[in-house]
Order: sequence, then C-alpha cells, then structure tokens
Amino acid sequence: MPPIVADLVRDLFAHPPTLAILGATTLRHRAAYSVPAYLQHHGATILPVNPRYAGQAILDRTCASSVVEAIEALPAHAPIDAVVMFRRSEAVADHLSDLLDAGPTVVWMQLGIRSDSVANVLEQHGIQVVQDRCLKVDHARVLGF
Repeated sequence: MPPIVADLVRDLFAHPPTLAILGATTLRHRAAYSVPAYLQHHGATILPVNPRYAGQAILDRTCASSVVEAIEALPAHAPIDAVVMFRRSEAVADHLSDLLDAGPTVVWMQLGIRSDSVANVLEQHGIQVVQDRCLKVDHARVLGF
C-alpha cells in the first residue's frame, strides 16, 4: 500500500468520519452494502447516495439522490470527509458536477473503479483522490482490524 494511502486512512479515521457512499445499495451481498456496513461498524457516519433508492433506508440512514442532497440533510450542512464511490468507471464522469459542488476532502474510488480525467479535475480543485482501492481492506490493514 502506498504510504500516502495509509496516511489518508489514518487521517480519515482520526475522528469518526462522515462518508457519502455514492452507489449505495440495499443488496446485502454487494460490496456497496457490505463495505459501508463495515465502515459504519467502525465509527463512520454513512450517508447513502443512490437515486434508485432515494428516500429509502440503507444502513438505517435515508438514502439521498445526490451527494449535495445528502449534505443538505446534515445539521447545518456539515461537511463530509469523503465520498466513497461504487460506480462503474465509465459512470464516474456523470458525477463530477455533484462531487465538485459537494466539495469533499477525499473522493475514494473503490476497487476496480478508475477515471484519470475525473481525478485530474478533482485534484485541480483541491480534492484528494484515491482510485482502484478498497477502503475496507485499507482500513483493516492500516488500523489493524
């Protein structure tokens, strides 16, 4: 694991983070459910985001249709620490405007997800980007769970 990723995981979990889960699902056998469940179990506040499930409960939280909508539902529009993406690589660009409007500290593209063009734009706006890595696996390795 690159040292920068290990440092980022430590920084994210130095306090209980707020994580928007873009592409969250109600299907328990999918990584877009099990990874957020793991992160929630380890103290993260999970904000599920998926227009297909908007208004429904995922992991006891109401699912929003966009990252911005999820933030607007927080008290005083509190910031989020990261957006964890569970979308196909070819769909990542569809969320660029929402990601820029939300202004997270980090955008984490899960294992198998990569978009260098979107990553470049996000980084130009001061947003850290991790691509093609599983936050659950990296969290467990770095923090010993």
